[in-house]
Amino acid sequence: MRLRSISSKLLLAAVVAVALPFLAFTVFVHDLMEERLSADVVEYFLRSKASDLADKIDLLVEERNKDLAIWQTDDEGIQALRRPDDPKARQTLVDSLTRFGVVKGVYDALLVADREGRVVATNTVFRDDPNLSPAWGASLLGRDVSSLPWFREAIQGKTYREDWHISPLTHPETPASARDSSECGVGFAGPILDGGEVLGVWYSLMNWSFVQEQILGRVKEYFRELRGPEFYPSGYAFLWKSDADTVIGHDNPRLYGLRVSAPPISLPQLTEAARREKWGVFPRYEWPPGTGKLAAFKHCRGPEEGGFGWIVGIGINNEDIFRTAHEFGAALTRTTVVWLAAVLVATWFLSRAFVRPLRRLTEFTERVAAGDLTGRVEVGTRDEVGALADSFNRMTAEVAGSRERLVRAEKEAAWREMARQIAHEIKNPLTPMRLSTTMLQRAQRERAPDFERIFERSTGTLLRQIEGLQRIASDFAAFAGGARRVPRRLSLAEIAREFPEMYAGWAAERGIRFEAALADAEVVADEGELRRLFINLLDNAFEAAREGGNVRLEVARDGANALLLVEDDGGGLPEEVRARLFEPYFSTKTTGTGLGLAICRRIAADLGGSIALEPRPGGGTRARVTIPLAREGSDGESP
Repeated sequence: MRLRSISSKLLLAAVVAVALPFLAFTVFVHDLMEERLSADVVEYFLRSKASDLADKIDLLVEERNKDLAIWQTDDEGIQALRRPDDPKARQTLVDSLTRFGVVKGVYDALLVADREGRVVATNTVFRDDPNLSPAWGASLLGRDVSSLPWFREAIQGKTYREDWHISPLTHPETPASARDSSECGVGFAGPILDGGEVLGVWYSLMNWSFVQEQILGRVKEYFRELRGPEFYPSGYAFLWKSDADTVIGHDNPRLYGLRVSAPPISLPQLTEAARREKWGVFPRYEWPPGTGKLAAFKHCRGPEEGGFGWIVGIGINNEDIFRTAHEFGAALTRTTVVWLAAVLVATWFLSRAFVRPLRRLTEFTERVAAGDLTGRVEVGTRDEVGALADSFNRMTAEVAGSRERLVRAEKEAAWREMARQIAHEIKNPLTPMRLSTTMLQRAQRERAPDFERIFERSTGTLLRQIEGLQRIASDFAAFAGGARRVPRRLSLAEIAREFPEMYAGWAAERGIRFEAALADAEVVADEGELRRLFINLLDNAFEAAREGGNVRLEVARDGANALLLVEDDGGGLPEEVRARLFEPYFSTKTTGTGLGLAICRRIAADLGGSIALEPRPGGGTRARVTIPLAREGSDGESP
């Protein structure tokens, strides 16, 4: 075997570059993978998923806080408390509470109590069994809740979050321990206010089974991201109170209310770790004895952030972790032996077959370099060298006649990009339109008492989204430039005078002062394009202006040009952003097509003018447009 040949060199390279590193890696995995998998991959995974669980629980509590805030100033609750003898007002409130409970699907009890602590209205549909609805409503209506802690706090004008407990509202005879999560709950109470006056108290009781089943109970799905749930059957999640010592969430309901640091659990080291850090990995522990576990934890939001300060954790048995490492190590060892033999044999045969087509390919490339694009190379193989030869043949054929295909490809690419942008922009308004239509249909079917308000709000949403679709279509049509222009002599000032009234509503809504300074300046242009130029620039200015700020429109003469200035006092734009804003589809906003300023630049260029964005003295942005003035005696009509 001569080392000067390609075959010898490839065989030696295969042994040195492939086989030896592969063997070394196998030894490394066999000795160290178990420890590294646990320390690096699984610990990182558990920390990440503990954070995900904490975020989900924080979001759930935040939604309940928002529900509370809505009902504290609800008009139906206020009317029922103001008119305690009006059965119609009370029934309206009961219907609203029932609908709200059915829609949310997480509450056991929704009730309103007056100043004396007497329940005046409650939901009439029980969450778990609608057949119990009449008895459920009757059991709470008229009940005295003035002695309960949440009422005493809320009647003083404070919001109150009632931590995990077995509620006396749902279980008058409180059991010693919960048999399942549906017996537990979390309460949210707050004053019902009318002009600062406390009229009564709103209280909601969230059933704990939603947390246990929908958040903690789905934790096994997380392990699909590692390898699949069948390989990690021991995955589990738990939840503790803010004392880092009381279990309030676990697959085993017999652990509800037990202390982590005390028998029968007896894991004080976990309590100490959770009290010491806000987010981390527990020290290795066994529970039950003999079953090693690895778990991570994270604190949820505390009371100062509107939460309860719970600690959520996610873990897995060591047996599941290391089984994967052992299986992988054994499979890798077997694969190494087979792979080494296959590499040596394949390299020997492939290297010998590799030389002949390479020589033909070398000859062909020399002919192409000399300018011969009509020849073809035949190597007779289907491997990478054969693919390379086919590529050279296709290249020469395409070079000979590629110009037409290149133009066609560019056009197709442009149409695909345009189609993608249109589909993206049209998709956004469809969701609120569908939701509004669904809400309107549902309100009509249920004969909702507030149907008129829902109708107005839903149709208003539909109209706004339709206007948005019209604006998208208009932007794309304008950018494409397909409309026939009708240029004529026009006064910029006359066109600009309609915009203060057009934008008066927007200005009033945001407290913006809209100033206009309009001097006479005539240009030759298409009236529709000029209006689009004004509207695009003014829309950008109003969106950028701060609340209570200023937007200024000015038309003036600057030598032989008409000058159009649109200013706002917003946050301004960095120089690198200003340089790109005229590119199609580039935008600093989350809405719109990104074509507005590109259209403005095209309009200005077609009129022989220019457009620029520059910083406004004192803060904000100024759009400057110059358009040549109409010549004397010119009517501007196109031929």
